Amino acid sequence: MTKELEHPDVTKVRDKGYVEKREIYGTDLLGNEVFMDEEIYILGNDEFVGAHNLSEDAREILEYIGAMKLDAKD
Repeated sequence: MTKELEHPDVTKVRDKGYVEKREIYGTDLLGNEVFMDEEIYILGNDEFVGAHNLSEDAREILEYIGAMKLDAKD
């Protein structure tokens, strides 16, 4: 029997009947919600961008200009 691939949230709903709510870290420079423990880039002026919405080229540019790559935490 082959195991079907499905989104982890779908699996949680099937198992528990609900999805655990994720804690929001904040809204990034591009207006996207960023959740705790997601990878972010911190810019020099204390602004941040969530890495999940960025292309590989955009990530390389941010690293080149000195943005720090971190996990979103309190």
